[in-house]
Amino acid sequence: MQPTIARVRGFNILDVVALLQNYRWAAEQELSEHLLAYLDERIHRYKWYPEEHFVQLYTALGRFMETEHENIWERLGQASANFIFEHRNPEIIRPYDPIATLRRVAGLWEQSHDTGYMKITSESEGRARIELIDYAFGSEEICRTSQGYFREVLEMTDATDVEVTLTRCQSTGDTDCSWTAKWTEPEDPSL
Repeated sequence: MQPTIARVRGFNILDVVALLQNYRWAAEQELSEHLLAYLDERIHRYKWYPEEHFVQLYTALGRFMETEHENIWERLGQASANFIFEHRNPEIIRPYDPIATLRRVAGLWEQSHDTGYMKITSESEGRARIELIDYAFGSEEICRTSQGYFREVLEMTDATDVEVTLTRCQSTGDTDCSWTAKWTEPEDPSL
């Protein structure tokens, strides 16, 4: 039996490659040939690609941008959430309902990755645990990106005082990755 190769949808790689084009000179010096090919070939949005390639391309992008931005991984996560939910999937965000929005966002994971799943547990009003379980490529970069991503998602619901803290990460030997999210519930002006 062949070992399973973790895969990611092309639309994830497209976003990274589009940004890497701005750092092509650095990419040409640092990336291996098989990764450089992504900068020149057509990437199909719904085709599956090796998750390992995505993580390597993404990590390289962060390194190239690191000198320009503080907390680059969280900033990339915030920018990603903003783009996805402002332009691609605005219907996912439930204004004034942070926990419902987190649950809807968690459901998107399995559409774009073929390993891992997200679990959202409401711990109390304005507090939730977010878990990424059975993901094949947990890394500090992906976890810090997710931290910024979840923060932006919660802010898009009009929650305030948002804090998202990484509590477990596969890169440090944990079996899964998880975050604690806290926020002040938004007030729905229509009520």
